[in-house]
Parts: sequence; C-alpha cells; structure tokens
Amino acid sequence: MEIKTNEDMKFKFQKELKIIPDVGGLAKTFTKNTKVLGIKVDEDKGTVTVDLSSDFIKEMNAGISFEGMLLNSITSTFGDYYLKSKVIITIEGKPYESGHILMRPGEAFNVKTEGIVQYQ
Repeated sequence: MEIKTNEDMKFKFQKELKIIPDVGGLAKTFTKNTKVLGIKVDEDKGTVTVDLSSDFIKEMNAGISFEGMLLNSITSTFGDYYLKSKVIITIEGKPYESGHILMRPGEAFNVKTEGIVQYQ
C-alpha cells in the first residue's frame, strides 16, 4: 500500500484491510462496516493496541480457525508496521471477546515470523 507523509494510518488500514488480495484463496480481514477506532503505540511495553468497532465481531461469521487467521492478519499487519512484537486488539475499548476467544485487559497477541498468532 502507498503511504504518504503525515497520513492518518487508522483510515489507511481500515480501507486496505477491507480489500480482498489479488492472490488466490485469500479473504479480506475486515468486514464492510468494521472501523479502526484508534491505534496506540506503547514504546515502554513494546505493544501496539488496535481498537476496532464491534462490527468486526458482529459481521465476522467465522469458526475458530478462520477467526485465528483474521487475528493473525491483524497482529502481523500492525505489529510489523509499528515494529512491535505484541498487539493488543480491543473492541470499542474493551478486551477482545468473541464466541471463541476471550482476552483479559492488556493481554496481547504475539507477532510470530512463522505467521502463527500465540496468545500471551
């Protein structure tokens, strides 16, 4: 993706993660109505927190395997961009919670070079 100086990355990620990649067999990461509400980098803790709208959970309609892949995509994208090894995903300011995964406050997903999300 093309990035311009001083561009608000919140909207750039929101737009780009709704696009289905040209590579066959892949899916878009964000649902149509998902919004990135905020991005916070904590240099001391080495984390980036991504706050998403509840539409991400409501519209996901995914089993545990696909949900894991979506979370891996989010974790890798934001972790790699902000050069952080841990990504905290929140939904409207609250810890990530779906029918399959329940995170505690401050609990992060680890960015792995093998492409596998590990819960911490």
